[in-house]
Amino acid sequence: MSQSEPAAMPREEPQAGGPPPKAAATTAHRLTDIAFFAGADPAIVARSEARLRWVEFKPGALVMDFDDDSDDVFVIIRGAARVLMRTQLGHELILGDFEAGTIIGEMAAIDGYRRGANVTALVRSQVCRIPSAVFLDIALGSPPVGLRLMRMLTARVRLGNTKLLEHTILSVRLRLLSELLRLARPARGGAGLVVSPPPIQSDLAARIGARREAVSRELNDLDHQGLIRRDRGSLTMPRPELIRAEIEKLGVAAGGRAEPL
Repeated sequence: MSQSEPAAMPREEPQAGGPPPKAAATTAHRLTDIAFFAGADPAIVARSEARLRWVEFKPGALVMDFDDDSDDVFVIIRGAARVLMRTQLGHELILGDFEAGTIIGEMAAIDGYRRGANVTALVRSQVCRIPSAVFLDIALGSPPVGLRLMRMLTARVRLGNTKLLEHTILSVRLRLLSELLRLARPARGGAGLVVSPPPIQSDLAARIGARREAVSRELNDLDHQGLIRRDRGSLTMPRPELIRAEIEKLGVAAGGRAEPL
């Protein structure tokens, strides 16, 4: 992607199963409005603002794709995006669903390699698109931003290590439970944990490296045992401490997610 690309140019993004949705330029904000860039050197910010693009994506729009040779960095301003890896045979691994404030695409900016993952907007989303040279200029020239970047990457490596350990040691059942703990939030009134909306079984399978049929079978068993409760709008874990204990007796930390910045 040329770094001299006009800031206001819209870009069409492909969408499977339908016409390509447009990614339209939106009203510009300021880089320092983004929490990640708090403490950035004012002189660097001043010379960088004109090179940013504020872009809106429709649900299902492709933000970046596998093997793409672009190296821009994206910051989700509003909405959410899914990051996944896919093999040539069609096997998928969902790396995560990321919401506002998340930095994505930084690896290509840092190491210069082609994209290793696909990023798709889950809902109507706005992103700030930053040329790699601008991103690196800010990160290397602004210690608070550089430290924030290192902490973010470290948190992602720790989470990746945790998932690798889970896949090596835990059964499908326990990997599923650990992933549900990662996705869950405290239920209203403090009665357990809840995942809302309830996750799609095929998505859960793609998150933990299992077959959808195996996930469906385990969910039915867990529901029967009372470890989870499936309602129309949510999946509830009324006794999450029992789930954590079952996982941790094998020496694996239950759940765990990348820490917020």
